[in-house]
Amino acid sequence: MLTIPKDRRFDAITLGRANMDLYTEMERSIEETTTFTKSLGGSPANIAVAMARLGMNVGMITAVADDPIGAYVIDFLSSFQVDTSQIIRDTSGTSTSLAVAETRRSGSRTVLYRNNAADMALRPTNINSAYIANAGILVVSGQALSRSPAREAAMTAIAYARDAGTVVVLDIDYRPYSWIDEETAAVVLSTAAAVSDIVIGTREEFDALEYLWQSKIVGHKRSDDPQVADQATAEYLLAREAPQLIVIKRGAAGSRGWTREGARITGPVFPVQPLKPYGAGDAFAGALLFGISCQLSWDECFSIAAAGASINISRTRCAEDMATWTEITTFLQERKNALSPETL
Repeated sequence: MLTIPKDRRFDAITLGRANMDLYTEMERSIEETTTFTKSLGGSPANIAVAMARLGMNVGMITAVADDPIGAYVIDFLSSFQVDTSQIIRDTSGTSTSLAVAETRRSGSRTVLYRNNAADMALRPTNINSAYIANAGILVVSGQALSRSPAREAAMTAIAYARDAGTVVVLDIDYRPYSWIDEETAAVVLSTAAAVSDIVIGTREEFDALEYLWQSKIVGHKRSDDPQVADQATAEYLLAREAPQLIVIKRGAAGSRGWTREGARITGPVFPVQPLKPYGAGDAFAGALLFGISCQLSWDECFSIAAAGASINISRTRCAEDMATWTEITTFLQERKNALSPETL
């Protein structure tokens, strides 16, 4: 089992984008809705709130524009007890990202505005080594690696974390529009994965990370058999310098994990009636890291992660609808899949 340092001010900190989301009315398209509801967005911000909702002491590193939207993002995070002391208020003319999302059970569309995004203006000089050394876990979003100077800032943070013994988590978070090309994404993401203790992503995100490995250049082609493909991914990454846990998410098909010690974990699936298609991955990551931090068994970690994901998509928002520990354990007990009494 991974060992998370416990003698730290923060259980975890996240690094990457934080933006404002505007949600439509339930089951209305962007064109039809007359009222939008604002909320927090951005995977690293959502993961930070997910962990905070579970009782972890969490901080976040990012940059927002020095304007009312940036102020809203900071205030929202603070209201959920996420430390915002390392969030930069950028005055260079950038904009805090904005996502307009449909709240629909199926066919939801999202329009994302990231022109000159503030979070991508984060610089290596903005990274405080002492802050990272005071955290048990550092979660880095792959999107933060897509452009300079945020790419160099993220790699600086990873280097500080490795020096301090802080566990590094790479959430691949691959968004094709953020990258110049697939080759650049593959090189950067695979380099970051090699120095991360935990790598989390969907099958499609791991495909992006392995793009060059899978190409004819190195004579490899991914198997069409999901289990064979996932096993090859895990073996490839676990042979690298740092990775200790590889987690591949397959949506409704569940999740799987592989550890350097040889553990193979198959995560459960808890079907629910979804009210939206997004938020599950961030809820999954936050709950999984909570379980690891609490040194629960691998099966328990993946169970609470799956429960957190199901709870979130059965609600209408991402960040504020992240589950609490009581909600997760109640959810599991109701499905006759409760955690063992010793861990409650």
